[in-house]
Amino acid sequence: MNTINNKILLFIQKQWFLIGMIFMVILAALFPSIGKTNGPLKPEITIKYILIPVIFILSGISLKTGELGAVYKLFRLHTTIQLYNLLFIPISGYGISMFFQSVTNINESLLNGIIIACCVPCTISMCNIFTQAVDGNLAVSLINSSMSNLLSVIVTPSLLLLFLGKETKLNLLSVLLKICLIILVPFIIGQTLQHITNIGNKLNVLRPKFKLVNTCILLIMIFSVFSDTFSNDNETNISFTDFIAIFFIVVIMYIIFYTGSFIILSKFNVTRATYMAGAFCSAHKSIAMGIPLINVIYQNNDKIGLFSLPLLIYHPTQLVLGSLALSKIKQYIHNDPKNIQKHQDTEENKLNLQLQQEEEKKKKEEV
Repeated sequence: MNTINNKILLFIQKQWFLIGMIFMVILAALFPSIGKTNGPLKPEITIKYILIPVIFILSGISLKTGELGAVYKLFRLHTTIQLYNLLFIPISGYGISMFFQSVTNINESLLNGIIIACCVPCTISMCNIFTQAVDGNLAVSLINSSMSNLLSVIVTPSLLLLFLGKETKLNLLSVLLKICLIILVPFIIGQTLQHITNIGNKLNVLRPKFKLVNTCILLIMIFSVFSDTFSNDNETNISFTDFIAIFFIVVIMYIIFYTGSFIILSKFNVTRATYMAGAFCSAHKSIAMGIPLINVIYQNNDKIGLFSLPLLIYHPTQLVLGSLALSKIKQYIHNDPKNIQKHQDTEENKLNLQLQQEEEKKKKEEV
């Protein structure tokens, strides 16, 4: 009995965000009036002007400015990863959405949500955690996850205007001004605080707690997003078949995108540890950056919950399928011929150096 309880507790500890996300959606369905716009929580003020800026202040503090300077090494690899994540996947998502809109009766807002999910940047924490777990190249993961999230501030709203401008009545200038005020300014504040010695040192001590704070804010935002959705009866009539269809479409998309990134990046003359780290960054999509961006861009849109749903499916998909594959990927990296050859060369160099030192020692003794 104790063993079962321990396993349950361990599962809750590992997957508490996923459990919390499901709980918040259920809570929003039961009590939509609490978290909806103009409701008691006033999310149009508390989330937009307080919680979202807090996320990006903490992101600014956490992201080392010097990491971006390393981008000049392996420039072609980094460029390919960014183009794949922020151009190829969004274009593919648009094509997939348009195809299903033309041949099925799946809810149009859900299909537009696929486009939105494809336009957000890659994860930061998950990419780096997975990379570390498989002994991949963490520098590649750090650089590309950071670049993707910085570029998305401009790229994501621009792509959404291009793909969904007519349907969602996006005003790019208005969106960019909002993003500057709510995202860029707080991020710059965080970067500035990082470089103020006294404050920066104190914040470094608190940095491990930032992820917990960000996750709790994301759960509040998910509750608010779905409160708005469930409070609008006309927009929440999603059939079970629509939900199942979107679920399988998103899961298959992730598998295809990850496999495609693996095939493309493996063509580069780099170690497996390097291109496997790049594959995580290429195929992942960030709920941490995506939900705040969706909130800023579609704040007054009644369909915001439907727009968010594909991303909320994509996130646990990459988490679960990625976790299942970690041991195989780690083994694949460790069996890299380049690493084996490098290890052999290192051992050979050590042996040659040792022999050379022994010969020099003998010569000195003879003298």
